[in-house]
Amino acid sequence: SSASSASSASSASKTDEEGGGVVPKGGMVHSFYYGDPLFEALDKMTWKDCITWFMDPFRLAVIFSARIGHNVLGPLIQLAFIVLVKRLYVGRFRPGPLPRTYLRLQWELTRRWIMNKLLPKGDFRNALTVLGKHYDYTSYVFRAMGASVGQRVFWPGSGILVADGMYDLLEVGDDVVWGSRSLVFPADMLGALPVKIARGANVSDRCILYAGATLCEDACLGSGSVAGRKSKFGVASVWVGSRN
Repeated sequence: SSASSASSASSASKTDEEGGGVVPKGGMVHSFYYGDPLFEALDKMTWKDCITWFMDPFRLAVIFSARIGHNVLGPLIQLAFIVLVKRLYVGRFRPGPLPRTYLRLQWELTRRWIMNKLLPKGDFRNALTVLGKHYDYTSYVFRAMGASVGQRVFWPGSGILVADGMYDLLEVGDDVVWGSRSLVFPADMLGALPVKIARGANVSDRCILYAGATLCEDACLGSGSVAGRKSKFGVASVWVGSRN
């Protein structure tokens, strides 16, 4: 009797409490879902069977096609959807103070929130990685989002973050050079103003440009500089820092 009780206890220890199935023995492909007929069938497969199953030419083609589509077409499809939402639903951002009526104010803040969620960074959901970060394709994307962009603009690999997706308030002239990790804030709680970068200007690394900032032709904003609200930098001038 003691031997039979020990045998029953041993068999009970091999039973899965959650699924009710029997825990598979060693030497097979184990599953975490004991009791499921599909996974029980998989448990009976050896490693050789699994390798043969995965090495099927058609299955490999499907797997590689799915990965290529996810990494190449995925970002482009997301970008196309964002442009569609921006043009048909969010609409164009315009300069001016915040609306005073409650409903219009809430809708304005909602529009900014939507664009912030759609484009939390300046890389357009990794679409620039597919298109090429330093090429005219980046200018095409900025124009599609509503920005005014000239010719031969040098864009950094890290992208330019335009806060709340307010690209309509960004004006970039010809031959402008952007440094990496720069930020543009065309609006604040006082209102929205266009940020203008004139022909030949240079915005260096880690710069911050606030609403109404203007760089005149061939002006240079040094690394880590801050262009305050309604600030203006003269023709061919060089500026560094954040004071005055």
